[in-house]
Parts: sequence; structure tokens; C-alpha cells
Amino acid sequence: MGSIAVEDFPEFVLRQRGAASIWIDRQLAATAIIDLLAHVDQLFARSESHIIKDQKKIKVARIRLTLGGQEKQIYVKRYNAFSWRYRLGSLLLSSGAVKSLQGAAILRKAGIATPRPVAAVETRALGLLKHSFFLTESIEQGRTADAYWRENISENGLAVSYANRDARIINRC
Repeated sequence: MGSIAVEDFPEFVLRQRGAASIWIDRQLAATAIIDLLAHVDQLFARSESHIIKDQKKIKVARIRLTLGGQEKQIYVKRYNAFSWRYRLGSLLLSSGAVKSLQGAAILRKAGIATPRPVAAVETRALGLLKHSFFLTESIEQGRTADAYWRENISENGLAVSYANRDARIINRC
């Protein structure tokens, strides 16, 4: 992992568990949590997991977990290693999870509030990326970008203006 995440998140430690490399807040690095994160993909299959997005490149779920003795709502983002080109590039480039942790560090250093990172996890075989995951706490009373746009488009009349534009285009045909 690049040095920026370590420098700006000195409370994060690296733990190895099988094929998984886990960068996690030192306060959360209990054995049970490390064991859970070593198989983080299994969180998506839990009945209490709410899938937010499921696409070729990314899968996101929201789930309640007990971390550090407190129950928290956590977002789990899986970056899919969807092609051989992507996997080969991973020999030289950081994973999506590590880039997300580094991005959070940059925003934190700039004083921009973001969800608190919980962990970055990646698994590799012969140096090739197989999976990477980025976990963050949710923001109290926060909304996803999709929900924000859905709510604001309907509230401020943009949906109506798009409908009017489409009607004008159809009438010209």
C-alpha cells in the first residue's frame, strides 16, 4: 500500500490473514474482526445485508456490524477484478480499496469530512489482485448520491423540465 495512507492514517495497521491483506484501524483489529474481514465477501450473502449497487465493476452493501464493542452501520464496497487486463495492471497499481483509503486520507488532510474508513482489504494470488474491499462507517442521516438526486430532481421540477423537453422532441418528429 502506498505511503500516503499510512502517513495520514497512523492508527491503521496491516494484518495478514491467509491470502488477505487487511489495513484496519488499530482499535478494531481484534482477532474476530480480522477473521471476518479475511472473508469479507461473505458479508454480501448475509440476510441483513442490503445491496445498494451491483454492477460489473463495483458491488456495494450496507450492513450492521459490531466493531470495537459498538454496533455500527457499515458500507462495504467491493471492487471487482473484472478483466485480465485489470488484474495484470494490479501488479503495478494499487487496488481500488487502497486507492479509496488513500483518497480518504487526502480529503481528511484537506479538512473535508468523509465517512470514517474502517478497513481496506485485498486478496492477491501471485501478485495479481483477486478482490479488494473498502469499508466505511455510514454518515448519520446521510443519503446515497442516488437517493439525493432522486429526491431533488422530483422536488425542484427538473423531472418536469426533462419531460417537457422530451415532449417537444417527440412533437418535432
